[in-house]
Amino acid sequence: MPLKEIECHDCGTKIKKRVGEAINLSENPKSVKDVIEGKVNFSYCPKCKTKIEHKTHVLLTYMDPPRWIWLVSRKHQNPRYKEEFFNSVLPPGSAQFIEQDMIFVEFGEPCECLKYVLDDKQPQSS
Repeated sequence: MPLKEIECHDCGTKIKKRVGEAINLSENPKSVKDVIEGKVNFSYCPKCKTKIEHKTHVLLTYMDPPRWIWLVSRKHQNPRYKEEFFNSVLPPGSAQFIEQDMIFVEFGEPCECLKYVLDDKQPQSS
């Protein structure tokens, strides 16, 4: 993971953090727990304690079968974002080879619904 400078949007403090852009769940199944518990892609500002997102999105990948799950900040949740985003990240003609999902999350907060997406199951209604 590359070391990047991140700036607090509240107070302007700059910190250096390792920023992961993708997590291969096939190679690192233990990271699933961190993802579900919301322990990826954020830090707290050491000065003002504001939560800082490292990136607006993180890619979760599986190799067999090929599957991409994009965790995207809730700030970007709108119908057009998903289509525009997928068109910008996928090479032309590759859509039929890679199953993609997009989940809008609040980085730093647990997201139980991810458990069902990662397991490729639907939550049961009680």
